Amino acid sequence: MAPAVLVQSFGQSKFSEMDLQRLEDSLVTNKDHTGGLPSYEFHSPSSIQFWPHLPQKFSEYIMVASCEGELMAAGYAVPFAHDEGLPSGWDEVLKKAFADQISGVKSTAM
Repeated sequence: MAPAVLVQSFGQSKFSEMDLQRLEDSLVTNKDHTGGLPSYEFHSPSSIQFWPHLPQKFSEYIMVASCEGELMAAGYAVPFAHDEGLPSGWDEVLKKAFADQISGVKSTAM
């Protein structure tokens, strides 16, 4: 029987921000991992400014998957207020989510 995979929110998991950073680093640098994130995603002004703060601000929206106690994957979402139109890209969503969180605007989308 294959080992069970546990999926839970980062806020409820035993993993640390350092564990998430190691996973992100391996996804960016491992050329054999076809599901990895492109390295350019970590070089935009928004990712530099906001990405490091996701675990502190939005831990309940980070889903982590583990197998036998080892962190295997993470999925990220952020809540934001969706009004007239959607933000132009993921980096604009990050900006909006943090701005909404700071100003206390109720989120309506993720």
